[in-house]
Amino acid sequence: MRKFLILGLLMVACSNPIFGVNMSDVTLSVPAVGYSAGQVLYSSGSSRFNKPTIAFTSVKLRGSSSQTGTGLQTVKLFLYARTTAPSGAGCTSSIVCSAASQDSFKLNSVEIELKPDGSKTAFVVNDPNGKLKDGINAGELWFGVGITAGATFNSDVKLTELVADVTIL
Repeated sequence: MRKFLILGLLMVACSNPIFGVNMSDVTLSVPAVGYSAGQVLYSSGSSRFNKPTIAFTSVKLRGSSSQTGTGLQTVKLFLYARTTAPSGAGCTSSIVCSAASQDSFKLNSVEIELKPDGSKTAFVVNDPNGKLKDGINAGELWFGVGITAGATFNSDVKLTELVADVTIL
């Protein structure tokens, strides 16, 4: 019996513990004009949080998304995250960039669908490019969305109930 207890403790000690880190809600305002498919719209400011004392090795983001406003229909989108403010090649302003120039910041490979009635849609993204991990380790992220289908204007895309599941080791 004692051998099983010791073996169990060793297995737990060797596993990669996962911790949930609550994050602030993010609201991205989609203007009436000047935003279309093929572009990524970033938040006007960054999401800031306390920089961890231990660097995380991987991150999964889970939460809910919804849309509110006028002219609503079903919208499909990709999430993006950067550790620096949007600027440089491919960006036409401080919040709008071409999707082609932002591929390395894409967080999900399956589109998230936002319903026209404003109800929440749950999502989980795996951070294939490590941008969430880098941003959480740095204590600052800029979130963005790239609409791939549907149309929305004068609306807000809301990311709520955000939790980053982080792994240490």
